[in-house]
Amino acid sequence: RPRAVAAVPRRYTRLPARFSHVPVLGTAALRRRCRRTAFVLSAAACKIPLCAAQDILWRFAPLPRAGNAPSEQEMERIVIHSDLNNFYASVEKKLRPELAGLPVAVGGNKEERKGIVLAKSEEAKRFGVKTGEALWQAKRKCPGLVVVPPRFEEYMKYSRLARGIYAEYTDLIEPYGIDECWLDVTRSTRIFPEFRGEMYVGEGDERHFSPEYLAFIGDTLRERVKAELAVTVSVGVSFNKVFAKLGSDMKKPDGTTVISVLDYKPKIYPLPVDDLLFVGRATAEKLKKRGIGTIGALANAPDGLIKGIFGKTGETLLKYARGLDDDPVRPMNESGELKSIGNSVTYP
Repeated sequence: RPRAVAAVPRRYTRLPARFSHVPVLGTAALRRRCRRTAFVLSAAACKIPLCAAQDILWRFAPLPRAGNAPSEQEMERIVIHSDLNNFYASVEKKLRPELAGLPVAVGGNKEERKGIVLAKSEEAKRFGVKTGEALWQAKRKCPGLVVVPPRFEEYMKYSRLARGIYAEYTDLIEPYGIDECWLDVTRSTRIFPEFRGEMYVGEGDERHFSPEYLAFIGDTLRERVKAELAVTVSVGVSFNKVFAKLGSDMKKPDGTTVISVLDYKPKIYPLPVDDLLFVGRATAEKLKKRGIGTIGALANAPDGLIKGIFGKTGETLLKYARGLDDDPVRPMNESGELKSIGNSVTYP
């Protein structure tokens, strides 16, 4: 729970350079901005620049409209899905520079359950090594495979470091395992560096964020993680969580994919239906038996057919395929922050 902000020393009343575009707010304006936050500000703290009182404070406040930009209610969301590439193996290669360029697999204890590949590097992936297979099978495919034992405390450490970078841009961070997160940066775009291109395209009801701007947002996060943690991340940027997750799977490793309101159909509809989030093997088989093999075929399928097969779940599948997912990004305190991971041979 955020701490109350007491009197702030005078040396902190100057705005940091990277927040030079943030207005200095007086007591009344600052209180109005922060009414919906959990922070309690004293009168002394209220007279300083917003982010000087608490670096992340102003991220929670609604941003003022710039020019003729759409209001928050009119604005489409900017949802990011970040996926740390080959996470366990990438952390091991950072901690052990001598492994650079070598095929690496993070494996379980060979004495217990014969050893399972928990993660593999890009070099090992080229030999056909797969996560979840027995180590002896992996070594048969790649005789030069270097197997290292897992160090889960290190992986948790780097996971938290990555989330720390994300938290500089938004408080809306929803973990999806140890190496993946959703972020909603719709209300905090002004925290990012200045974008010199066109932020919006179109007019009136057809006004949307430009694909170039969305790529800039994704690249900013991706490049910071790479520069500061020396691990790569694939980023998907879209207007909902489902499409953002699809985007992060498209360019691996170290890539940014934008799936915008303007172009989601040609990018998403040709994909296999089992690429859609929460469509498992059994669901995909049922759909394929009825000639529905792509996301586009599912999106265009009659509602009655899909609901007749899957019931209530069918409504959700149609919603996801048609780009109508409105599930919010839940902050870590709501979705449950990952506290620990099991020290098992299979995926923890």
